[in-house]
Amino acid sequence: MITPQLLSTPHEQAGLTPPTAIVVMGVGETQMLRPSEDLLKAMSRLARTRFPQACRSGGCGICKIQLLEGSVRPLGPQSRTHISEKDEAERMFLACRCTPCSPVRIEVIGKLRRFLIKDQ
Repeated sequence: MITPQLLSTPHEQAGLTPPTAIVVMGVGETQMLRPSEDLLKAMSRLARTRFPQACRSGGCGICKIQLLEGSVRPLGPQSRTHISEKDEAERMFLACRCTPCSPVRIEVIGKLRRFLIKDQ
């Protein structure tokens, strides 16, 4: 006999991966990421001014973040020019090259900071 698993949200009931919360320190609001969406796309929705598109492939490094809570998975390689092995060990990533596996709290440390953080 198969015991049905209780599904707690409409997303889970429909067999979908639920959106994941991202909190950007200094912004003061939470943004929800769609499944498999990179962190940079969610950050662009939080921008207080016109948001530069950057390269979106990990080559320019302006979307460098530090992961304070939660976990991410890579969407491709990160440029060692911008993220060293030491940076990676300290939980630094390029927002365009990762997506969250759980709710995350991040600090923007790249050049995009001025487009997101008040009083910059």
